[in-house]
Amino acid sequence: MRMLLTLALLTLVCASHSAAATLEIVATGLKRSEGRVRIAVWASPATFLKEPLRAAEVAVPVGADSVHVQFEDLPTGRVAASVFQDLNGNQRLDTGFAGIPKEPYGFSRAARGGFGPPTFEDASFEVAGPLTPIEIKLK
Repeated sequence: MRMLLTLALLTLVCASHSAAATLEIVATGLKRSEGRVRIAVWASPATFLKEPLRAAEVAVPVGADSVHVQFEDLPTGRVAASVFQDLNGNQRLDTGFAGIPKEPYGFSRAARGGFGPPTFEDASFEVAGPLTPIEIKLK
């Protein structure tokens, strides 16, 4: 009996870690009503800023100062998110002297790096079902 109870509890714990969740990201602080907003969700330190778990691109509506994106069926757990407003449509974050971004950008948890991007640990947060809403303010 104790063995069955342990197995049932273990199954319940494992199922809760693999449950699907929805992440809603609101990107605020858009600088102009032009370009596209590129949003990525990162699953681990090893893939951070290299290989996104999910990515989306949203055209900036005229007059908008924010955009909303939902990523559905994400596994629960720690993730990080990044956003930038691609003003010139070249599909990358333009940088200037010393790699300083020329286009509006932001990370989850308002994470900032000292010289370069923040770490996954600084930007990561917990996605829990059924809905996890976050806001990323572009700088």
